[in-house]
Amino acid sequence: IEELRMLSNYQLSNRALLQSYLIGQPELRAKLRLPAMEPFRQRVIASCHLGPLDLADVRGYIEHRLRHVGWKDNPRLDDGVFESVYRHTDGIPRRINVLMSRMLLDAVMNGRQQITSEQIERLAAELRDEDRAPPPNCVTLSTRSGGFVTQNGRASRFSLRSSAVL
Repeated sequence: IEELRMLSNYQLSNRALLQSYLIGQPELRAKLRLPAMEPFRQRVIASCHLGPLDLADVRGYIEHRLRHVGWKDNPRLDDGVFESVYRHTDGIPRRINVLMSRMLLDAVMNGRQQITSEQIERLAAELRDEDRAPPPNCVTLSTRSGGFVTQNGRASRFSLRSSAVL
């Protein structure tokens, strides 16, 4: 960010040569609030913070992204899916994307034509468990029926099919 601030000093005929748009996650906002960032903040002429989506917006967001890639209601999403997604993601788009990507992968791998809130609950639980997964020095072996994650001689079963991490 310091380099960007320095670049913003360059001008030609009293006009800035560089205009920047910063887009980031909440951590960027926190970093920009640090006292050392005051010179950079002085150059900011506008800012906007996008908060979490509400339930109606979550539904619209999911349907829009699916339609954008050619979705024609297959797999079909039960109405309860949107509430489950909202509850597990707090309406945060990047979390919605992760959960919905997992949902689509699960639907393809299992030939699902319909997605239910129960499936979202299961997938959300898998994602929570993965957040508590062992460090990256593990080895994953997989088969069509699941696999094992091994680390330090201990093995744990996982349920996502056709996955490989080395």
